[in-house]
Amino acid sequence: MYANPLILSLFISAGVKPSAVQTWAENPEVRPWFNRLAGRDAVVAYLPPRVSHGDATWAVASWLGGGSQRLRWQLAWRRSEEFVACAPYHGHAYWRVVSDDMDPNLVLTVALVEGMLIGCLSDREEAMIELLDALDGLRPSMAARMKQAVFTPAHMPDGVFDAIWIETEDVVGRRRSPRYPVGAEFREISRTALVCRAYFADVFAPKSLDAGCLDDMARVLGDAPVWAAGFPLSWVADDSASARSAWQGTLRRLAQAQEAESVVVALLDRKYAGRIAGMRVPAVIAALPLKHPERAEEQIRAAMDEWNARSKWGLIPYPWAQVNGTSIVVIEGTGQNMYAFLDPEEKPAYAIIGSWLYAAVQAGGLKQVLEQEGEAGGDACWSRAVARTAPFWLWGDFRLGNDVLRLALSAYAFRLVLEDAGGTQQKRQRLNEWKAWLDAFEPLEQCAIRAEPWNGNGLALDINMGSFCR
Repeated sequence: MYANPLILSLFISAGVKPSAVQTWAENPEVRPWFNRLAGRDAVVAYLPPRVSHGDATWAVASWLGGGSQRLRWQLAWRRSEEFVACAPYHGHAYWRVVSDDMDPNLVLTVALVEGMLIGCLSDREEAMIELLDALDGLRPSMAARMKQAVFTPAHMPDGVFDAIWIETEDVVGRRRSPRYPVGAEFREISRTALVCRAYFADVFAPKSLDAGCLDDMARVLGDAPVWAAGFPLSWVADDSASARSAWQGTLRRLAQAQEAESVVVALLDRKYAGRIAGMRVPAVIAALPLKHPERAEEQIRAAMDEWNARSKWGLIPYPWAQVNGTSIVVIEGTGQNMYAFLDPEEKPAYAIIGSWLYAAVQAGGLKQVLEQEGEAGGDACWSRAVARTAPFWLWGDFRLGNDVLRLALSAYAFRLVLEDAGGTQQKRQRLNEWKAWLDAFEPLEQCAIRAEPWNGNGLALDINMGSFCR
């Protein structure tokens, strides 16, 4: 467990040196103490800066029962260099833990109250006092501030007790993000694998994706994708999004005309990346299943006319190249803007093959994909790993895909610098954090996630990380 890259990254983010984690895992004296302090019922929480009033804070509470009082007596009666007693607070005794293996800028404190062990890792000793105040009802708890019921074992299937609650506002950095209670059943955590099943209560009632001719799409894309996902169109083009964004509204109307409810998006290998105005950008292809492919060209032209009526881009379809009998149509611009002066291979393009519409960020990348069509024979790793009719599926290759994702994050960071170097510093710092997480996942090699309806309006996600196909 301690060798798992993700678990190890959590220790590092908490200020613990990797060498110390290895030492603890191999030390025969540590395991009895761990078993003694880690009760059957335990809670670990990450408190973001806006909640902890300082840097991010980690807190833990473990039920020890009568063992809590015995341990408290031992710490009170025995002098220890590792546990330094602090001044009692409202009748609660707590200790500061001193260790050479910890980041000197962090403070680890522990308290033994009401049958529980409470631990706090923060940049301030006062963080423990705030936790004790929340315990005594002198200040609102985190759950009370969120005004949201925490996911409890009662939500979970019988025999599953590990539960996670995520405040997505802090995870994704967006205000008014939905708050999803999440439960998790961990089936394997090792050096090379992480397998679990996550349960989302009352998220939405998902429909199955169009199975369509997914095999045909796999034959076209081959082994070009390093990340691929299939999901409902409503996630990116619902009524509210369509009202805010012209392109999302156009996409929604085209999908409705084709009676399509889902879309597949693929991030391609770095060799398919291109340039826009000199900046290297990754290649992305979105595939839309078509129920009436013979009407698609006419509907796309109507969508362009609608876009042109809202803007001054002057978009027109331009047949640019023929590859293996397939026409690649570039979306040209006749307006007086930078887009009109880009080279054709730098502009978005689309191709209709069978019952799928393939829309690419760049025509050059789409041309490269079609030139190697069929080389993987429809048996690429991603196509074998996905669940074809799941409401949502995701596949990724951490080794190849992370390189492309870093390229995308770097391009976005450069754009932020050009827009407002000073005002976007926080966003760019968050991008650096995402890059660090990509590094943490890379040793796991691959990822496959699929969803299915669960418990009425809930959703169950099967998550498999490891080397499961080449």
